[in-house]
Amino acid sequence: VGNAESRHSSLFMLQCLTDLFVAHTSVGGMKMGPPWLGAQATSLLALLVFQIVLLSGGYNIPLNERTYTRVVPPPSRHRQQFEGARNTDAAQPPYCFVPPLPVPLPAGSLDEVIRTLDSNISALWLANAGIMPGSLSVNLIYDQDVVWHKGYGVKNHSNPSSDAPDGDTAYRVGSISKVFTTLLALMLRDLKTWELDDRLQDIVPDFGVVDPFESDRGITLRQLASHMAGLSREAPCANMYSTGCKDSEQVVLDRLKTLPLVRPPGLKPSYSNLGFALLGIAEAHKMQKSWVELVNRVSQLLKQNNTHPDIPPRPAGNIAEGYMPGGLVADWIDIGFEAPAGQMFSSTSDLAKLIHQVFRTRLPMDLESGQLLGGETLREWMHPVYMSSDLSGFGLVWELFQGGPYNFRSKDGAINGYRAIMLFVPEIKVGAVALLGNENSALLSEVASSLVIAVLQVSDVMALHQVSPPLPPSPSDYVGMYSHTSDIPMLKGQANISLETVSDGHQQLVLTGIGHGGVLVWLRGDTFQLTDRFTLHYCSSETSGSDDFYIVFSRDSQDKVISATAPGFMYGYVLTKQP
Repeated sequence: VGNAESRHSSLFMLQCLTDLFVAHTSVGGMKMGPPWLGAQATSLLALLVFQIVLLSGGYNIPLNERTYTRVVPPPSRHRQQFEGARNTDAAQPPYCFVPPLPVPLPAGSLDEVIRTLDSNISALWLANAGIMPGSLSVNLIYDQDVVWHKGYGVKNHSNPSSDAPDGDTAYRVGSISKVFTTLLALMLRDLKTWELDDRLQDIVPDFGVVDPFESDRGITLRQLASHMAGLSREAPCANMYSTGCKDSEQVVLDRLKTLPLVRPPGLKPSYSNLGFALLGIAEAHKMQKSWVELVNRVSQLLKQNNTHPDIPPRPAGNIAEGYMPGGLVADWIDIGFEAPAGQMFSSTSDLAKLIHQVFRTRLPMDLESGQLLGGETLREWMHPVYMSSDLSGFGLVWELFQGGPYNFRSKDGAINGYRAIMLFVPEIKVGAVALLGNENSALLSEVASSLVIAVLQVSDVMALHQVSPPLPPSPSDYVGMYSHTSDIPMLKGQANISLETVSDGHQQLVLTGIGHGGVLVWLRGDTFQLTDRFTLHYCSSETSGSDDFYIVFSRDSQDKVISATAPGFMYGYVLTKQP
């Protein structure tokens, strides 16, 4: 494929790859030479495949358009790691960016971030003031705190005494309703009510759809929650967008039996409000309660005061009016069958409580205390289900996109008169919410971009306040040379533990000569965790699990450290301290 020059390039890479494999092996297939040869061979093989795909026309984005930029340069160690992560030289694998750990921040440390964010959003609000009336409520979240909130405009333009929205002002949030439907599905799984891989038809027997792909398993709850079910976007309802779906559940299910899937289940995402409507129906069938009852109970457990799917009568207290083009006030439509996909009202304060929940990954499930999911499930909830080549994709309800070095989780929403978005980075526990009382989607997009920049700036502030890992009471006990014992030849040799002073004046125990090496983080007694979090390292060490494991030291009768084992690294692996 391709022209002569392109074929020559591919053959050249293939020759390099062959030479590397030859250099890496000897007669009998025994590995010789440094282990980085294997990494180089893998990189060249990937380049060769990429070259062939390019030549065959299967990847038509020009290379010069596939850039990777960071809005705000990360400071100190993080800048070095970030620049390493951008390295595309096949001879040197890229360094992994290590996010800063969430730590208590000094008072005032986020003042400049907040001033910049407020200035940016104020300018956007003024620039869009003449397009249509409305209001905007925005916050910024760090771990369990809302560090900033501000309201722009007024809640009701027909009321002369109306004021700006506060954190408790409710808006319709459209598709953010899907987050609550998914949260409920995960709760039912953890309460042993069902499994996410259960088939929808086993729970809702009247469900059926034409499947031209002859799928083997049918549609699962997990696929419904991740837009992977292959369903059409909307339910087969008359006047869906003007009056909402007034058809009964049975009528809609009967119509579905005549409609085809648009994709095979599990192949690729197909955004589907219908899918989340069916997930809500499955929840109602399983619990023998309406979805409205169930999701209201979820809001109560989260201690949310302004979140509900119920349509209130007007006037309705602290609820912002939604405006359409021309200044028309939007009706609060009950969307009926598709309510689990887009019916709800909520506020920035209440959605912050939901994000706080997502950040509490060290607590077990405890409904009475308001912890609706345990840490293991929360971590699972953050995992992608499908990723595109531009690092965007879907998780269980979440829409993923790349912002700087982070993979943001987000959910936006749109319904008559309203636009909404929530976004966050769970690894650093920073997020934001914006609720808009009109249909100016371009404005909300610009506000969301400002929020992404603010999240990255908070990350940079966090990086400036990182603390060195804890040291044991007598760190010098562990310093010295150690000899390896292993039945694997490449692991035999020496390791060294030293006490080094870092830039912030603190000391840390550093181990070299085992795995990728790293810093020994004291946990308790003579038990440490070896981590490369505080050093430059390659992403392959993270994905292989060799970046974090435990080191346990032993002492003799004189209370002197004599040896160490690494049970998570290699069974029977011993480090013996030299005199």
